[in-house]
Amino acid sequence: LASNSVRAIAIDSARRKWFGTETFTGAPPGGVSVLDDNSTPFTKTDDMWMTYTITDGLASKNVWGVAIDSAGRKWFATLGGGVSVLDDGGTPFDKANDQWMTFTITDGLTGNGVNVVKIDSAGRKWFGTGLGSGRGVSVLNDNGTPFNKGDDQWQTFTTADGLPDGDVAGLAFD
Repeated sequence: LASNSVRAIAIDSARRKWFGTETFTGAPPGGVSVLDDNSTPFTKTDDMWMTYTITDGLASKNVWGVAIDSAGRKWFATLGGGVSVLDDGGTPFDKANDQWMTFTITDGLTGNGVNVVKIDSAGRKWFGTGLGSGRGVSVLNDNGTPFNKGDDQWQTFTTADGLPDGDVAGLAFD
């Protein structure tokens, strides 16, 4: 595990567990760790672990949200770095074919301090932000092409639009 301070967990279609962690001074480096327990959660001898850090393409070592889209791409809400998306080609234990992209305020994100990421049934990515000057909710329609920013559509909601507070730490769909 990248750090003992786990902020988010998601489970992919192969039942692998993805952990978003954060770090503090003197603590392990933080990032994202994936566990494949081979469907034997009480037997650790067959566990496989892999950790992703900023060296791999993650925007920040502090990951507060994890979501997985219908194509199996992993979306990571990071503290101060924006949002990173990883397409591991279905092989999270082989980094050779990984593709990364990061979204920040320059792309349309409300702020780079992202607390949470959720994906709705239409495939839109929702980001709750709250640290620094960018506070609110951003919605990304990447038109199914997260590695091509040219067709992206962004929508932002802030307190000026009716949010009671700009620090958004949770999202849910009805």
